[in-house]
Amino acid sequence: TVLGKTTTENVVSEGAKNQPQSNTPVFKGDVDTTVAPTFSDGTTEKKVPGEGTYTIDKDGKVTFTPEKDFVGTATPVEVVRKDKNGKTIKASYTPTVRPDTSFVDKDGNPLSPTEDGTKPTKDIPGYKIVKTEVDEKGNTKHIYEKVTTTYKDKDGNVIPNYPTEDG
Repeated sequence: TVLGKTTTENVVSEGAKNQPQSNTPVFKGDVDTTVAPTFSDGTTEKKVPGEGTYTIDKDGKVTFTPEKDFVGTATPVEVVRKDKNGKTIKASYTPTVRPDTSFVDKDGNPLSPTEDGTKPTKDIPGYKIVKTEVDEKGNTKHIYEKVTTTYKDKDGNVIPNYPTEDG
């Protein structure tokens, strides 16, 4: 957008689930630096239910703190400033929160730390993958079950006094 001698640039960011992220919309030219930037409604904090909370600092840096488990592209916020003629100039900020991948047993207990983004299955000693589920937001859950080894003779009889091993 070009307004007289002022230009603006919309910005985006991308980050991990449950982690704050930020960026600063760009205002170039005859910007009145004595007037602090705000959101379009005049506030410096904006809550979007089901998504997260935006805050803006005196330099125009916008921080988005997503709600727990929010994934996807959040509703953009508009940042407004004044130019030296008192005209309102605007630029937007749009954050995107990536889904994550968890590695759990059949009861939902974590077997490995959750990882940012969509990750493939991995070898977990003593376990085998049984299925992978992806929810509507793109979060991936790899479900494993414990592997047990039982020793049997050639006729299929369990050999007595031979330990059953996990793994």
